[in-house]
Amino acid sequence: MDIWGMLGGIVMGAALILVVPGPTNTLLLTAGYLRGIRRAAPLVAAEMVGYGLAISVWGFFLFALATHYPLVMPVARLSCALFIVLLALRVWRTPALAATGTASPITLRTMFTATLLNPKALIFASAVFPREVYGLPELFAYALVAFWLTIAPSAWPGSGWGRSFSKAPAPGCSAMYHGS
Repeated sequence: MDIWGMLGGIVMGAALILVVPGPTNTLLLTAGYLRGIRRAAPLVAAEMVGYGLAISVWGFFLFALATHYPLVMPVARLSCALFIVLLALRVWRTPALAATGTASPITLRTMFTATLLNPKALIFASAVFPREVYGLPELFAYALVAFWLTIAPSAWPGSGWGRSFSKAPAPGCSAMYHGS
């Protein structure tokens, strides 16, 4: 197996999927808007851990379980879809919370849970990560590190763009950048 080709495929596939709007992108954008990029940065780590765990579960456990219980995969997908609807409703109400001065509801736990249940994790586990990585722990570790190295640069701009939509200057920024 060509490990560099495999890792390159993971990076390219992950990058293409990560730019598609989804719950984690929305949370990062909202957190960037409400907090600024520096205070939203820990959410990127929660996203990385959430995806790592989700991909591990999908790849190792559910595929093995689905060979004996075919309904496992549809039930898992339905659960993810229902969570995304609930999360969308919560994010939809976020601007009202920000307008009232209430603290942002986007916590590390929220980001971790949203990422853990994000349907993109199933796509990463089943289509982006080759099946071979689930047979060798070392290969899976390389694949996961390549994936994580793809998340970091794709997540930072999301939280930064969120701040750019804010009317208030980011902490530590000069007012001249905001029309003064």
